[in-house]
Amino acid sequence: MDHLDDTHDRFVNDVSYDTNDRFVSDWYEPDRDDFGDDSYPYDRDLPRRLRHQVLVDGRLIDSWTERVEGTRWEHVARQFDAENTCHQELAPIAPRRHPFAEVLDWLEGLVGGPERLDLLDAVVLSAPDRPLIEDPWERDQFDTVEGLLDSVAAAFFADEAQTVLRRALLDVWNDGHDLVLHPKSAPHTAGGICWAVGRANGWFHPFANVRQKDVQRHLWLKTAISSAGSPVIRTLRDLGPRAASSPPDYPDLLALGHPALLTATTRLRLIGWRDKARVARDAQGSHHVESASAMTQGRLGRDHR
Repeated sequence: MDHLDDTHDRFVNDVSYDTNDRFVSDWYEPDRDDFGDDSYPYDRDLPRRLRHQVLVDGRLIDSWTERVEGTRWEHVARQFDAENTCHQELAPIAPRRHPFAEVLDWLEGLVGGPERLDLLDAVVLSAPDRPLIEDPWERDQFDTVEGLLDSVAAAFFADEAQTVLRRALLDVWNDGHDLVLHPKSAPHTAGGICWAVGRANGWFHPFANVRQKDVQRHLWLKTAISSAGSPVIRTLRDLGPRAASSPPDYPDLLALGHPALLTATTRLRLIGWRDKARVARDAQGSHHVESASAMTQGRLGRDHR
C-alpha cells in the first residue's frame, strides 16, 4: 500500500467549474514548484492553462501544467476565448520565427550570451578550491552547508553534481556570506542551492526521476526547497541576456548564465542542440541563396528572349 500512500501525499483533488460551466477535475501537486520558476504557478502575461494528466489503469499518477502557446492545443484555447470573453485573451499571434532561431536564442540565454555558446565545451569540471576562512564559527557554517550539498549529490545525482553544487556554494559565499552565515537554517540554504542548480541542469521531474520533494525530505525541511530559491538565483544569475522561454519539446531549464554551474552532461546536451540548430540555420540560408539565384537566372532568360 506504500504506492497508494505516496499518491495521496502527492496529489490533492480540487473540483470546480470554469466560467463556461464546463466541469473541471483539477488535480495538482502541493509542491507546485516542480514545473515552474520562482513565479510559478502564475505568469502575469502567459498563464499555464494547459494541464497534462497521466493515468495507469485508470489511476492518476502524474500531472503538470504548461503554457498553451506554441502547442498543438493553442487553437482550442483561442476557441474558448472566443466563446467567452470572461477568459483571459491570448496575445495576438506573432509571426512564427524559424525553430532554429528560437533554440539558439534560448541557448544563448542559458549560458550567458552568443560568445559563451560558441566556446561551450563538455570538459568535466574540476572541484573548486575551498575558501580560506579564518574565523572558526564562519568556517563551521560553511562546512555545514557544504556537507549537506555533498549528501544530496551522493544520494540523488551523478558524480559531477557535487562539483557544480560546491561551485555554486562558493559563488554564494563570495557574494557576501549572508546566505551562509545568516540563513533561516543551513538546510534552507542548501535546499535553495540544490533547487537553482538542479533546475539549471534538468535534474528534477519531469525531466528526471528525482522530485524536489525528495531533496526536501532528505534535508528534513518543512517547506519546499524552492522557497529559498529566489535569493540564491539573485546571487548566481549572470547579468547577461536572459533566456527566452524554452522552445516546444525542450526542457524548461533555469537560466543562470554560468556554464561553470552546468555539468558536462548538461553542456554536452546543449552543444548537441546548438549544432543541430546551426545546421538547420545554414540549410535555410543555402535554400534562400539557391532560390534567389534561380529567380535571377529566370529574369535573365526572359530578358534575353
